[in-house]
Amino acid sequence: VFWLLVSWLLAGIFLSDLTYQTIPDDLSLGLMGFGLVRVFWQRDWSGLLAGLGVGLFFWLLHVGTKKKGMGLGDVRLVPGLGFLLGATKTLVGMYVSFLTGAIFGLGLIIFGQKRFGQKIAFGPFLILGTVAAFFWSETLIDWWFGLFGW
Repeated sequence: VFWLLVSWLLAGIFLSDLTYQTIPDDLSLGLMGFGLVRVFWQRDWSGLLAGLGVGLFFWLLHVGTKKKGMGLGDVRLVPGLGFLLGATKTLVGMYVSFLTGAIFGLGLIIFGQKRFGQKIAFGPFLILGTVAAFFWSETLIDWWFGLFGW
């Protein structure tokens, strides 16, 4: 039931950001609440650190780009994702999110759908990265290290 409710929140955030380019605070706060329940229930302090760390990183990105590089909805979304995933999976999820978002954005520019500097919704990529990390983080880490022979 826990993960089903989390999935509904993620689906709502995904669709809202994709459709309206906005992430409702109620959904982000709900996700944070579920994430904190997971952190304290499982005593996964890396999840607490991941949520706070990724939240700080996104807030600095928001402020450092003069509020043009990342919206506050994304800033409010990522702590809950970090709380839910824990430290290692959060790193994988953020990597996948930024990589897929960049590839998709570049494709939109190449095919004339967007111009450089125009906004695209990043929440769906954060959620795709989160799902990928949740299910396949170990496989992705092994693949990544295999590329470098580690």
